Amino acid sequence: MPITMVGWLLVAITAVIIGVFFFVINMQKKQEFGVMKAIGTSTAKISCTIVSQVFLIAALGAAIACGLATAMSAALPVSMPFHLVPAQVAVVLVAFVAISILSSLASVARVARIDPAKVIGGDFQ
Repeated sequence: MPITMVGWLLVAITAVIIGVFFFVINMQKKQEFGVMKAIGTSTAKISCTIVSQVFLIAALGAAIACGLATAMSAALPVSMPFHLVPAQVAVVLVAFVAISILSSLASVARVARIDPAKVIGGDFQ
């Protein structure tokens, strides 16, 4: 059974939701990022941390989903037309993780523009 356009749309929407979720969380941590930049943490290091967190959450979610789908496939009666094709599952999981990482780049771009002096509360004019 090929993956339909609706299936791909669901994968993309779910991955973008993860990205938006992290965007909101990272904007709530704006002051922490400002302090980290002020004490010398590079933007690349902060960006790597954000992308790593998104990757870990997406990969963990993909692994749990794969495990649950496999268990459901084994538990369903033979008369139920539910079959997992390993190659398709792998493609969907990789696409999900990749789209999640791409959607996290909005957070990275926003964090890169943080000015430590403004965020911490310095009034330098």
